[in-house]
Amino acid sequence: MSTGTTSACSGGSAYACYDYSPTAVSSCLAYGFAAFNGASCGTCYQLTFTGTASHGGGPGAAAIKGKQLIVQVVNIGGLQANQFDIMIPGGGVGANPGTCGNEWSLATSQLGATFGGFLTTCEGQSNDYATQESCVTSMCSTLPSGLQAGCNWLVTWYLAADNPDVVYQQVTCPAALTQISGIQ
Repeated sequence: MSTGTTSACSGGSAYACYDYSPTAVSSCLAYGFAAFNGASCGTCYQLTFTGTASHGGGPGAAAIKGKQLIVQVVNIGGLQANQFDIMIPGGGVGANPGTCGNEWSLATSQLGATFGGFLTTCEGQSNDYATQESCVTSMCSTLPSGLQAGCNWLVTWYLAADNPDVVYQQVTCPAALTQISGIQ
């Protein structure tokens, strides 16, 4: 596929790469990809989690306090100022719910809540944090195998945090991210 291929969001056949899933580097550092409307594609940011969440966040937001996620911006559309939308398989399909289902041959109903994905779906089923984590892990197992590790990252590293607050700063992109994305 060429770089001029139309996005699936606009009816084309170009989708986000499976490789754009987050990955743990250590227990306190991970790499990933995100949408962010405050910079051009290819820019990297270090997000440091504050331990709070503007929308509740559950115990996960407090549990990841101090952890850092370095993300490379690969999409810039549709977000509020200073908002990062981390690309996590099972994390919600957003404004274009049909595209992921088409790419992965799954019904939209198999992808969790449109905004919030598996975690939002599981939070709607139980108020118990451990039950929510187990539910997300179970839902991750239904995804294609190439997406399961990135989905499980939501529980194993991100600790099922729901929209945690961050402070961020621009950083030089790690080679591991630019090798995956091809964006220098």
